[in-house]
Amino acid sequence: MAGSSAALARQLLTKRGITYATKHSETVDPRSTAYRNIHDMAKGIGAATSANSHVGYKRVQLDPRMLKALITLHDRYGYKLKISEFVGGVHGKNSRHYRGLSFDANFINGIHVGSGAPHKKVMKLCTTLGATEVRGPGDPNHNTHIHCAWK
Repeated sequence: MAGSSAALARQLLTKRGITYATKHSETVDPRSTAYRNIHDMAKGIGAATSANSHVGYKRVQLDPRMLKALITLHDRYGYKLKISEFVGGVHGKNSRHYRGLSFDANFINGIHVGSGAPHKKVMKLCTTLGATEVRGPGDPNHNTHIHCAWK
């Protein structure tokens, strides 16, 4: 099905302006990087959480609404994004990351978030595209990235 998470992940991998982190800032688990998450999702095996996260190592599906929003940010609005996290890393105990409902981006159009990247515009678009939890510079623990999450 065209709207499945695996199909959307495969579509995202063709987008030249969207890149994925190959390391974490808080864990060394290479199975759970954004790069591995999107590639594993494209294979249909789900994205891996970090072994030392609050939920331990497990596989979860990336939400299709979130993946469609990333495609729309790129295709319709022309944003180039570097995704720093999907379900990997270490987040708050009840984080939507662990359920495949959110992404973090630390670069927008090649500019680091917090250093002049147009983060407020992208955050507003995330809300327009259905995100119900949107954070960025000025919010606690989000000075270096934006966080967009769906319910």
